Amino acid sequence: MPVDESYRKQVSLLVKIVPLIAKEPVFALKGGTAINLPHYTIHLGDVYYVGVKDEVEENCLGQPDANHSFTPCLWPWGSVGSFALNGNHEMYALGEAYFEVFLPTLGLRPAPGVKPGGQKASFFCLENKFWRVIGLDTGYNSIGVPILEYILSPSCKLRNEESSPGCKAQ
Repeated sequence: MPVDESYRKQVSLLVKIVPLIAKEPVFALKGGTAINLPHYTIHLGDVYYVGVKDEVEENCLGQPDANHSFTPCLWPWGSVGSFALNGNHEMYALGEAYFEVFLPTLGLRPAPGVKPGGQKASFFCLENKFWRVIGLDTGYNSIGVPILEYILSPSCKLRNEESSPGCKAQ
């Protein structure tokens, strides 16, 4: 199938389905603008390269950097709350901007329309009577020079008798 025909079919499907999704209050469509506000948003980490303060401010808090010509991005806040997990890139900068700049802007909202109260840790648990979402911090120990992590891969040992395939056993 020619590329332009494939593209046409994708756009046609999108045009048909977007109005249906937009009616659902629990979905948000992101492509520059959220069509409706989700209850929760979760940032999965690694959307900036090193995770320094300027990158967090520009790529998550929507604050422009005079040295860049692109439009900064504001992370969409959920109507009930927003949370973030860190990845290895946030930890290349020792997690300082992640913990001190980004997390204080997140967390649960004390009331509708009120700023979130700040996320207190690099992990979280959201639950109701039907489901539980656990956000685990897998980037906390990712400190250092990235090439060294590749060469000197960390141990993934669980117990003396078990270790994950592909990880060094001790």
